Amino acid sequence: MKLIKWSQEHKLWSAIIAFSLFMLPIIIVHSLFEITAPYNWLVANWKAGEVLGYCGTVLGAATTITAVVLTIIFTQENQKGERKLSIKPRLQTEYQPIFDREKAIKQVTNRAVFVEYPFDEKEGISNSYDLPYLLKKFEKKNSTDEIINGLDFSRRCYIIQYNVSNVGAGNAVNLFFTIDNNTVMPPFSLTANNTKVFVIILKAELLKDNTRPIHFKFKYEDVASIARYEQNEKIILLADDNGFLNSSQNMNDVISVPVEIKG
Repeated sequence: MKLIKWSQEHKLWSAIIAFSLFMLPIIIVHSLFEITAPYNWLVANWKAGEVLGYCGTVLGAATTITAVVLTIIFTQENQKGERKLSIKPRLQTEYQPIFDREKAIKQVTNRAVFVEYPFDEKEGISNSYDLPYLLKKFEKKNSTDEIINGLDFSRRCYIIQYNVSNVGAGNAVNLFFTIDNNTVMPPFSLTANNTKVFVIILKAELLKDNTRPIHFKFKYEDVASIARYEQNEKIILLADDNGFLNSSQNMNDVISVPVEIKG
C-alpha cells in the first residue's frame, strides 16, 4: 500500500523507474554481445534473442506476481478501511451557559456529572453525580440578599451545561475526557446515538488578565479497538467590564473531527 501511495505521489519517478526496468535487460544483453570475451568459456552459446526472450519471461512473471500481491494488499487495506468506517465513533458537543442555578441543580435527574474547576490550589478537578457544595447550599429566596448573593456568584463562578454526544457509526469505548489536561472522570463508554451531560462550574481563579482559554480533549477507541481517535475543543472564559463571568468560542475552536492516533 505504501508503494502504491508513493507511486501516486511521485508519478514522474515511477515512470522513469518503469522505463529503466524495461530498457535495462536490453542494454545489458546488447553490451554483453558487443564486448569481446577475454576467455573462450565466456563466449555465449545463446543468441541475443533467446536471452532477451528469457528476460522477458522472467520480467513478465515478476510483474504478474507483483500485481497479484499489490491487489491483495490493496483489497485488505480497503476492507480494513471499510471496517473502520462501519464502527467509527464520532463525538459532537454542545454547550450552553446556565445563569439560573436551579436549572443546574435539576440536571441531577439527567445523571449529569457535576464538575468543579479548579477544585484546589493545583487547579485540580472534582467530579460527582451528587450536587457540589456550591450548588447544594443554594436555596432560592425572593429577597434582596439572594439577588446580591446571585450577583456575587456570577462574578466567582460560571456554569455551563456541556453535552457530549456520539453521532458516529459505533460505540466509543475507553473514553478519556480531560480539561486543560486534567482528567474529568475515569474512562467511560458512550454508545452510538447517546449523550452524556456534564455540568461544569468554572471559577474566576482560572482567569489571567480577565481571560483564559479552556481546552477540552477526548481520546477514545472504537468498539473493536481497531483504532484510537482524538478530538479537541476550546472555549474562552472571560470577565466583562462589570466582572461577571462569561464565555466565547470561535468557529475554528468548535470540536474537531476525529483524528486517528498513530502508535
